[in-house]
Amino acid sequence: MRIRKGEIFRSIDTNYSARNSNSREDTGLTSNRNRSGNEQESHGKRIMQKIAIILHAAPGTHDAMGRALHSLLYTKELIEAGHIAKLFFDGGGTKWVEVLSKPGHPLGHIFAEVKESGAISGVCQYCICAFEGNAEEVKAAGLPVTDEYMGHPSIAALVGEGYQIITL
Repeated sequence: MRIRKGEIFRSIDTNYSARNSNSREDTGLTSNRNRSGNEQESHGKRIMQKIAIILHAAPGTHDAMGRALHSLLYTKELIEAGHIAKLFFDGGGTKWVEVLSKPGHPLGHIFAEVKESGAISGVCQYCICAFEGNAEEVKAAGLPVTDEYMGHPSIAALVGEGYQIITL
C-alpha cells in the first residue's frame, strides 16, 4: 500500500485509533515528572529505560515533518510503555514549538499530549535565537528553556543520569 504525501498523518491517526479502541481503553499518557532512576530488575521483569529524544530538524520539508512526528510518537510510546522519556527541541528544531502550537496543525494533538505528560524537558536557549525561533511562543507554551552547557542542553548530564540519546 502506498501512502501519498500528506496522507501519512491521517493514516497514523486512523490506524492508532482503530488499533487502540479494539485492544484496550484509551488511557492517555501518564506523567513521568516524578520518576527517577532506572528499574534494574531481571528474571522476566520489566527494565525501565531512560531515553532523551532531541529534535534538530527545522520545519519546512516533508522529511522534517516526519522527524517531528516521530520524535513525538517515540516519546508518547515510551511513556505509555512505562519508560522515562524526555523530549528536547534543539537547533532548527526549536522552531517546531511555534509551528505545533498553531490551532489545527496535523501534529498539534500529539504535541499537546506529550506536552501535558511533562516529557518536553527543554527548548535550547541558544538555538531559539540562532535559528530565529520565537522565544515568546516558547514562553507562552510554558515550556522550559535549557542552557546547561554553553546555552544548550547538556548531553553529558543526560548521559551521566543514564539516558540513552536519540536525535532526529
